[in-house]
Amino acid sequence: MVVDYDIVGYMEEIAISKFKATCLAVIEKVRKSGKPVLVSSFGKPMAEVVPAPNRNKPKQW
Repeated sequence: MVVDYDIVGYMEEIAISKFKATCLAVIEKVRKSGKPVLVSSFGKPMAEVVPAPNRNKPKQW
């Protein structure tokens, strides 16, 4: 596992092959922690798994 430190903070990075094998577990981890995960292939970013917005809250106008 690689942790990428940037200006905003850090984001966990996972190889696409490991993501494919553990997709549901990664999605559940993102949902519970609220922290995004970067999916990469040979070190190149391919996708970012981010938590879904909370749709139960009423909209503030």
